[in-house]
Amino acid sequence: MYLKRDLSDETKDRYLSILNDIKGKASQMKKKISEKNLKIKIL
Repeated sequence: MYLKRDLSDETKDRYLSILNDIKGKASQMKKKISEKNLKIKIL
C-alpha cells in the first residue's frame, strides 16, 4: 500500500484492526466448513 505515508497512526491502527477482524472471521469460517466436512464424511 503506497498510501501508508499519508495515513496517521490512528488510521493505520484502524485499518490493521479491521484487517485482523477479517482474518479472524475467515479462519473461523474455514474451521466451521472443515467441521461440517468431517461430519459429512463420518455420516
